[in-house]
Amino acid sequence: MPIDFFRWVHENNPSENLEYRKGWWDYIEIVQRLMDKHEIDAAQVVGTYLMTTPPPKEELCMPIVSLRTTRATILLKCDFGV
Repeated sequence: MPIDFFRWVHENNPSENLEYRKGWWDYIEIVQRLMDKHEIDAAQVVGTYLMTTPPPKEELCMPIVSLRTTRATILLKCDFGV
């Protein structure tokens, strides 16, 4: 079931002790920049997956994000893991 992107981010912040937490936040900022640049008011998380990072090996819950414009629906999935 889709959930509002910002609600999902609020509810799924990675633990502060994870080294790849910054990479997670970098991805969230990329989504926000895309929304701003293309004047998209809302984004939905339509799924999640566990990403395993390069060493130090960690697991991060990552969102699959749906962005809709008047002309297209775009699905975003980022994996900076191995």
